[in-house]
Amino acid sequence: MRRLVHVLTSTATAAWISGLALRRGGTEVLGVAYVASLCINWLLDHLGHDGGRRSPLTHEPLNASAISFAVALALSSLYLYDLELALATLVASGVSFLTHLALDLLSGGIYVRDGGSYRRVYLLKLRGRPYSVANSAALVLSIASIAAYLLNPYLR
Repeated sequence: MRRLVHVLTSTATAAWISGLALRRGGTEVLGVAYVASLCINWLLDHLGHDGGRRSPLTHEPLNASAISFAVALALSSLYLYDLELALATLVASGVSFLTHLALDLLSGGIYVRDGGSYRRVYLLKLRGRPYSVANSAALVLSIASIAAYLLNPYLR
């Protein structure tokens, strides 16, 4: 999936889960979810693409979770004045890497360990027009989800 789709889908998912888990909403949690999503998705894509192709360095669940946890600790240290926001950062970082890998399962696959080597696994191998339609649909759903999050009276 495209980077914008990764970031917005992760932001929407992380904001909803963090907001509902902490019963705190608004732009603070959305901002924390956005920053965590941007950092996690950028690192996974920047470090994890070798010559345009995904690598097991960041597109394997255990490796991705380790990178996500390191980023989450660094980002949550920025919010030590508000422990709820620090916790929201930890939750958002975990959700962001899971969302990133879930979206990659639809397009090009992720890696899983198979003994001493890696094997590529995917649910769908979207290419061409179906890939473009899936990107557009995910983008529209993410924007709608962020708008619904901001308008939700339960999270105020």
